[in-house]
Amino acid sequence: MARGISLASQLLFAAFFIIHTADADIKLKMSGSPLQIAFSENVALECLLLDYSGSLDSETLGVLWKFGEADIISYAAGRFNKHWDNVDMSKEDLLRKNMTLHLRNVSVWHEGTYTCKVFIVPAHKVSGSITLIISARPFVTVSSPESVEVGREASLLCKVNGYYGSDIQIQWIRVKNDRTEFISANVCQGRPVVNLDGRYNVSVEAVVEPVQEDIGSQYACLVKHRSFSPNYIEKANFTVKEQKDDTSAHIVIGIVIGCLITLILSVIFYVYYRGFYEVSPKVSQIKVLSRFIHKEKARLKIDVSGFTSSTIQISWYRNEDEKVIKRWRKIEKALHWKRECSRDGHQSGSRHNWKATLSDATKTTDGTYCLSSELEFEPDIEEGLSTEITCEIMHKKGVKPIVRRIAVTIEGVRPVIGDIICNTVNPELGKPLELMCKIHSFYPQPITVKWLKATEVLPESKIWNTYDYEDKMKYEVCSQYSLAPTLEDEKKKFVCRVEHESLSQPMQQEYTLPSLAIAPEVGTIWCSSSEPEVGRDLTLSCAVEKYFPRQIQVEWYRGHTRIDKEHVCNVERFEHRAFYMTSSVTIKPTRDDHCTEFRIEVCHSTISTKPIAQTFILKFPGLPNFLPFCLDPLQPVYGQPLALKCSVEGFDSKEFEVSWVQDGEELTKGVQNSGPFNTPVGYKIESVLNIMVTARNFEKEIIFKVHNNCTKQTFQHRLMLPLSAVSPEISEITLSKDVPRLGEITLSCTARGFSPGNIKVLWSRGWTDCRSSDFTQNLVLEENGLYSLTTELVTLLVKEDVQYSCEICHHQTKTVQARKYIVKCS
Repeated sequence: MARGISLASQLLFAAFFIIHTADADIKLKMSGSPLQIAFSENVALECLLLDYSGSLDSETLGVLWKFGEADIISYAAGRFNKHWDNVDMSKEDLLRKNMTLHLRNVSVWHEGTYTCKVFIVPAHKVSGSITLIISARPFVTVSSPESVEVGREASLLCKVNGYYGSDIQIQWIRVKNDRTEFISANVCQGRPVVNLDGRYNVSVEAVVEPVQEDIGSQYACLVKHRSFSPNYIEKANFTVKEQKDDTSAHIVIGIVIGCLITLILSVIFYVYYRGFYEVSPKVSQIKVLSRFIHKEKARLKIDVSGFTSSTIQISWYRNEDEKVIKRWRKIEKALHWKRECSRDGHQSGSRHNWKATLSDATKTTDGTYCLSSELEFEPDIEEGLSTEITCEIMHKKGVKPIVRRIAVTIEGVRPVIGDIICNTVNPELGKPLELMCKIHSFYPQPITVKWLKATEVLPESKIWNTYDYEDKMKYEVCSQYSLAPTLEDEKKKFVCRVEHESLSQPMQQEYTLPSLAIAPEVGTIWCSSSEPEVGRDLTLSCAVEKYFPRQIQVEWYRGHTRIDKEHVCNVERFEHRAFYMTSSVTIKPTRDDHCTEFRIEVCHSTISTKPIAQTFILKFPGLPNFLPFCLDPLQPVYGQPLALKCSVEGFDSKEFEVSWVQDGEELTKGVQNSGPFNTPVGYKIESVLNIMVTARNFEKEIIFKVHNNCTKQTFQHRLMLPLSAVSPEISEITLSKDVPRLGEITLSCTARGFSPGNIKVLWSRGWTDCRSSDFTQNLVLEENGLYSLTTELVTLLVKEDVQYSCEICHHQTKTVQARKYIVKCS
């Protein structure tokens, strides 16, 4: 099974294999076998569970479809595992005892035996098989001259393309007065050629020489194949005409004399033919069997018939330099034709992608032979757009060879289409996105790029195509499609389809739009009581609405301290394709919580790692009110001065004191107090703390305290400076220039400009870590407000080269840097 199957699925399949025998109480109803289906169609392989009275449960039901010994699709523990992309099953149908397999766009590779296995844990198992036969109906075309005169030769060609299975019979027939006659003389049938999709192509050529009785006859190609019922007949648009007659009565005597002369010459010719002369073969023009596309197999063919010579030589040449591509010689021995390579024939090393073949000769009913030769090669646009191919047939020494030529022009270079790329990993509902597909390495430049959603052609107004020129007469285009996805677009296939003159049919790439994410809407925080009291339970709540998928993190904070999960309650529901949550936190507030900021952070990692936050300032009625901190400058900078200002109001008397505290230590330097002032809401005081920002302030709370001398109550307001961590700059390791004492040396390394100061140092000698007692660390706060650290390693000098390394890890920035130094023994 695939690696992605859950443990439950694996256990269920294990239970299946433990069931050794089929259950006689249940049966499967399968499609009739063998089942015949046409090429590229869809088929449903029926598999119905019979005689099982119980209801099916997804946790105990297992279904496995196999093709031969290979798994196609399986269902276990409520999950599907597909090994083929073009197969489907319905979970709803499975639970209704229908295990039918839907197979889309069948090809010849899908022909074979399919097995449906059904098992119900713990004790039921049954299986059944179907044999699928694929048939591809051939496309039959005939070509011929429109007419021929009596006594002249004509070539009839029947092409049968794209058929499957391989058994086929192709014959030329002559029909006159409802009488059908099979043509057997001068007929050559080529070897079947297999396409990339497994289907076959073949052609049959007949050379006919009609007589007077053939006038009015019809010629046709008869094809017998399992996809045809009855047999298929393709008629040729070919007629036999009478020979032009310019004779008149006064030359009848001349004709008689001519006949006598002809008879005498015929006898002489017959004697000469029997003893000395060999009939010249009939050679067709070079035929094009495929298109000429860059770096794709192209095929040329020539047919030779009507020869009786014991030897024949066929040579292929390229371009005017007459460079031999391939040459053969045929030798007859006891009517058995054997293929040999002539001694002077060769194949050029630079033409390793040019291959010529020669068919076995076939003896016809008139005692002559016919054969065909094919040249297979890969046109290369880098060698030029046009090439002249020559075929030379030599049937007798001293006789001028028969030559046929054809000019081959490369029609184009097939484009290469890349994968469709989406500019976002997790598309959001309604948020614009772009799909991009790069098509490159094609020639010539004109190309058509269309985008489709399933089968619907999308408007060109949302498509942008950017063209560029590569090298060697090749082009590329980057096609983009923009959309703002809706719910209807989910799971839809977006297709980039390319049409080019080098393609026999369009090529395309597909992209399936995944489930669309929805960003959460975080509402304001509300309090369970309009008048919170110290020491009494208080609940803060927040609504998080309309998000998808479900993966979401919710954290509550009191100031800068995260509140434990045990105090948080999240109630979630699902409706209208989105999730909704109400998150609440229950606290027992103290007096120190007065004017404290409570914060909720919602992180929907599918869309963004940056959380969405809402805040709530808790205030107790009757207690003094802290105003928000003011920072000057707003963003603190290491090594620069900073002024923190805070105000508090609402006291009944002037008897109160203020102070600033950090890390339990009162800050007295740089404090400036103003007031108290009498205001409509009571007495107010303002205080400013002037400090120099350093790495010591990183993630350290600064507390503004107010003590009421009358009530002996203390109130406080907290702030953590918004400072960023800074990673250190590491120097190279240096060797102390001091004269070694007692064979010792000192290596040092410095880390500068980092915050905070929690840093780890590790020295190593070769592959061995040094002990912490072997080196020292000196941490210093520099004038720029950042830390620096110098570490020194004291070690013994040995009589060999040794590599030392110093590794420094800064935890806050998660950086690890290492420096190396080789101590030479000299």
